[in-house]
Amino acid sequence: MVVTLELILVLISLSLSLHAYPDTCRTILWQYGGTEGWNSDPHARIYFYANYREPPPIPKIWSDEITESNLAISAISSVAWIVRLVLRRCRPSGSTRYNNILLLFDAALIACWALSIGNQISGDFSDEAHPSEWPWYLVYRCDGLERPEYGCCVLARVLLWFSGNLLMLYSGRFLWGLYELYRSAVGRNARQR
Repeated sequence: MVVTLELILVLISLSLSLHAYPDTCRTILWQYGGTEGWNSDPHARIYFYANYREPPPIPKIWSDEITESNLAISAISSVAWIVRLVLRRCRPSGSTRYNNILLLFDAALIACWALSIGNQISGDFSDEAHPSEWPWYLVYRCDGLERPEYGCCVLARVLLWFSGNLLMLYSGRFLWGLYELYRSAVGRNARQR
């Protein structure tokens, strides 16, 4: 059941990340938020270049890094799912070595998805006149937007939702694995007495 749920979440996350890659939505969302005054305006960077001034760094939420990292994390999760499936089929019963390997996988995936979520909800403070603590598409509704902005707004929200669910899945399984590890250690100590 968990393996099937994980596969569904990972494949949907991978397909959403592929749809957003390379820069299908980030620039559209950034430009729309800048036009509305909800975050920095990417067009303002032209004035910095025209006046031979260094523009502020591109905020993490609008950078290409976030799209690439989401795609990479989704791909890593897909590979980890395959490895987990192979290890579950091949492991001898009662072997804790494989369980420890799977716990390490889950710990790494928790770190990756936590980083992804942190990037997806990061703010835009590059424009002092329009600071944004959260991405505008998480603060304002997607209803009433034009076609490209609406699709990108929904895509960003859905990707964040799936990222959160994958983080909860891996965290729950990691905690359950730690509990099983503790329980087997206690059982081993009781048998040795």
